[in-house]
Amino acid sequence: MRAATGIGFSPLLALQSYIVQVVKPFRQCAAVILTDDRGRVLLLWQPRQSYGLPGGVVESGETPPQAAIREAREEIGVDVKLEYLVGMYHLRGGGWPDIFASVYKACVVSGKPCAADLNEVERLEWVSSGAVPNPISTDARVAIPDFYAGKRGVVGEVWREGVVPWTG
Repeated sequence: MRAATGIGFSPLLALQSYIVQVVKPFRQCAAVILTDDRGRVLLLWQPRQSYGLPGGVVESGETPPQAAIREAREEIGVDVKLEYLVGMYHLRGGGWPDIFASVYKACVVSGKPCAADLNEVERLEWVSSGAVPNPISTDARVAIPDFYAGKRGVVGEVWREGVVPWTG
């Protein structure tokens, strides 16, 4: 598993694998938390939407860890190594379909973060724990405080707040 996902085996990854297989009808997404040498988290501004973490939809045949690595490369132009699972969140409500969001702590192994895909990323900002901006994606809203609190492997249900209803 280490070579395929970029992180070692753990009971949490086994649980995540099981949940992902059981919840296939649900949408899935994956994201990474990257920090700089001052401990600030990297956020990106998604055009006409909100701030969020580098990440996106898990594609068919892909695992959440693979999606997190791919999305970091596509959106911010860096190769990352996943260090651990911060949390797996069942995002509900707000007029949007349910989605399972996996958020990983990661580190950059090559490249320098930049807005690599201007259709998805307008700009990047490093923010400290007390300066997380709004509007912000639901997964980032819950995962960033969990990360700063030193939590790992959080599994939880999160109700969306103040989001624009889904029309797709």
